Amino acid sequence: MNEGEMAFALLYNRRSFRPPPSGTMSGAYKWWKVVPVVNCAIASSALAFQCLALFPWHEQLSCEFHELQARREVENAEKLRRLNCIERRLHALGAGDDGTAATAPTLC
Repeated sequence: MNEGEMAFALLYNRRSFRPPPSGTMSGAYKWWKVVPVVNCAIASSALAFQCLALFPWHEQLSCEFHELQARREVENAEKLRRLNCIERRLHALGAGDDGTAATAPTLC
């Protein structure tokens, strides 16, 4: 069986194909045996990279994001407290406009 017949049998009629004895294998047949092994190696290394590098990095970013969110909530609460204090001071200053004595604003 020459190389062309072997390639045809490999691609179109697998049942009747018998590999040649060892030592006489063609280059195409060797590649077809190596492709699944290479594919498995690439897939395994990609999975290992995702599990060992990307997942811990994602967890670290998630923790930092939650810390940042909590810090922003504290800052926003402080800003709201300051705005409420300013509003009370302005309201206290506005009470003197109707002719009554304005009271001195208190510090917040």
